[in-house]
Amino acid sequence: MQAVTLRNPKLVHTLNAFSDWIFSHEESVLDELKHGNIGTTSEWACSEEYLRIAQRQYIEEYGFPEKCVGIDLNHGNPIEGSKEITARLDREMISILGVGFNALKMYYPTTGYIGWHHNANCPGQNLVLTYSPPGAAGYFEYQEPGTDKIIRIDDPEGWSAKAGYYGGFSEPDKIFWHCARSVNKPRMTISYVIRDQWMWDEMVQDIESDQ
Repeated sequence: MQAVTLRNPKLVHTLNAFSDWIFSHEESVLDELKHGNIGTTSEWACSEEYLRIAQRQYIEEYGFPEKCVGIDLNHGNPIEGSKEITARLDREMISILGVGFNALKMYYPTTGYIGWHHNANCPGQNLVLTYSPPGAAGYFEYQEPGTDKIIRIDDPEGWSAKAGYYGGFSEPDKIFWHCARSVNKPRMTISYVIRDQWMWDEMVQDIESDQ
């Protein structure tokens, strides 16, 4: 997983417009809309102990996260107007970067999370974009494929981007276990999957271009 510097002015404008819309809503209102495993703590679902238990079980059960708490903006219209807003976001992202399909648009309330999982059921190059307000202390964590090493990437303030390859079930040495948490404040993540390597290379160049 590598950091990608956001310089593209059209991309930055698009992302800021989206986060401005999300965070224009009262946190207490959004908190009422959260769904998922409300009774499970983020500390547990994102712990190393939980990861090791998951890895001893049937691996295909963890392509999607078994445990998470947040607002999935890809399903229905959870926030008034969200269906139109998210559709416009995807159109603009495709226009700016030529990205593939969107895999996730998730708002994490304070102490929201997505537990350990690997997305081996949807392999490919992934672009992960995260918005974190000042003092949020959220993070993304992953196990380095082929090792037991767990690496944490703390969210910087504002929008940030990271990119990496999520291996499929036929690539056991590239299975990419990962999780994420919000801690003191909410956070927002959107991600896109890109199948072709040449498109991926061009996309990264576009993201880092200030033209």
